[in-house]
Amino acid sequence: MEKIKKPYFDLAILIIRIYLGVSMVKMSSNYLLDKSQLAGLASFLESLNWPFPIDFAYSSQIIELISGVLILLGFRIGGILLFLVLSSAVAFAHGFRIFDDAMLPMNFAIMALMISILGCGRYSLEFLFYSRKNKS
Repeated sequence: MEKIKKPYFDLAILIIRIYLGVSMVKMSSNYLLDKSQLAGLASFLESLNWPFPIDFAYSSQIIELISGVLILLGFRIGGILLFLVLSSAVAFAHGFRIFDDAMLPMNFAIMALMISILGCGRYSLEFLFYSRKNKS
C-alpha cells in the first residue's frame, strides 16, 4: 500500500477534489442564480411534505456551494458538509434509489466521504496549514 500511496495518492485525491468541487460550485450556482430552478427544488421538497421547503432549498444549495469551494481549496470539512447534505438528499428526497434517480448525488456523496476520510492530500491548504503547525 505504501508504495502505491506515495506517488499517486495525492494526485488521485487532487483529481477527485477538482472534479467534485467544480461540479458542486457549478450545480449550486445554477440553482442559486436561476430562481426558476430553485423554485422547482422548493416545489419538489414541498411535494415531499418537507417543512419550510424554500428555506431548505436555499440552505442546501448554499451548503453545496460553500462545500465545493472548501473542497477546491483543500479543506476536509467541505467533504464532511457535502456528505451530510447529499446523503440526506439520497435518503429523504430520493428514497435510497442509488441506482436510479439518486445515482448522481450518491456518487458525489461517496467522493465527499472519501475526502472526509482520507483528507485532501499534499496539494491542499489543509496540508499546508497542518504541516506548518507541526513544524512549530
